[in-house]
Amino acid sequence: MKVVQSTDGFVQLAHQLPTSIYARYGFAGGHSAGYRDYLTGFAARLRTTLVPDASIFEIGCGDGTLLDALMDVGFRDCAGMDPSPQADLPAPGRFPRYRGYFPGDLPSHLASRRYDAILCRHVLEHIEEPDAFLSAVLPCLQENGEFWIEVPDLRSTVERRWWTNFYAIHCNYFEAPTLDALLARHGMRCVHGETVPIFGGSLLRRYIRGPASLEPASSWDSIPDAVASWRAAMDAAVLTLPARTWGWGAAERTAAALAFSPVLESRLAGVVDGNRGLQGRWMAGTSLVVAAPESLAAQRPEAVVVFALSYAEPILEALRGMLPAGIPVLVPGDPVRHLIL
Repeated sequence: MKVVQSTDGFVQLAHQLPTSIYARYGFAGGHSAGYRDYLTGFAARLRTTLVPDASIFEIGCGDGTLLDALMDVGFRDCAGMDPSPQADLPAPGRFPRYRGYFPGDLPSHLASRRYDAILCRHVLEHIEEPDAFLSAVLPCLQENGEFWIEVPDLRSTVERRWWTNFYAIHCNYFEAPTLDALLARHGMRCVHGETVPIFGGSLLRRYIRGPASLEPASSWDSIPDAVASWRAAMDAAVLTLPARTWGWGAAERTAAALAFSPVLESRLAGVVDGNRGLQGRWMAGTSLVVAAPESLAAQRPEAVVVFALSYAEPILEALRGMLPAGIPVLVPGDPVRHLIL
């Protein structure tokens, strides 16, 4: 996995991915209580800028978790689209979901509609050509409409040195200035922005039409050397792990850690994750089936790798309550943490 930076500070992964992968992609975040709580709060804050009758379209709606939250807080005219099979799941009495890519695959009765708000959460990081995407999407927004974007925050990744946030299907990495510059090329300006505690730190920004005042982008020249140094430390740490090592966390960061340190997979006897949407599935790119954390004690692991960096402290506390003292734990941040329960 190679990371490149353009002269304007925009960071992308060097490889390209076929869009066909998203026809089989299923985001399991809707099964996480913490993530559902975040979406409930996000829906509530939309009510502070939009009336209940506002027309809202969510690009990348997944299984409709946010659409459900929008209905629950009183919105009456919402819909969403997603290329994954989750968009086909039955949702009687809820807002409609359509399977496909926005706006090209919209049904004919929606093709010419303009929306008061378009929500684009954790989509733009997957788009190889974001300018072309925005050129297609923004004509679907009312002249005085709001465009809400949420993407992983590059600055949070670099400052925390959480290199497993560089994930193979996230081809774009934005900080606030590069995201604002992208939107400014399409006549949009940011009227509110913050970093929210989702996926290791994410940018949440609201845009409306108008001229933008832009801040200079950062230079990220230090990333390649920092990642190379961390990978070497990871490989050395992995070689110390015993055969019956289990991992906690089976989402994107785990897949990224295994990509950065391929020998790690050979040390894993299994993985657990508290997300019910992942349990019983194969861990991406491996022959490991994801189990529930409650099953970990019965496996009698000789060591544990905590992949879920955002939840490392509560996971460590849970491990202390379910496993005997003296078991080594590896936390693959930078620096790599070696702990003993």
